Amino acid sequence: FNNVEAHLGEVDDTKLPAESIDAALMVDAYHEFSHPREMMQSLFRALRPGGRIILLEYRAEDPTVPIKPLHKMTEAQA
Repeated sequence: FNNVEAHLGEVDDTKLPAESIDAALMVDAYHEFSHPREMMQSLFRALRPGGRIILLEYRAEDPTVPIKPLHKMTEAQA
């Protein structure tokens, strides 16, 4: 893809300029955030109007997902 770019920020700040991204995709990552509120605020600031944040987390309530429980997130944690 020529329109996809990886970016490294801080634990509490994406360091992305305001209104600079169309979408943010995080797979199996949100449950690892030490500062989830600050990170989400930073992502929302970085979104262009109409942009989207996509989070994919494995549900702890689903025993059919073959992944370590440590990497699953419960509905209560969401």
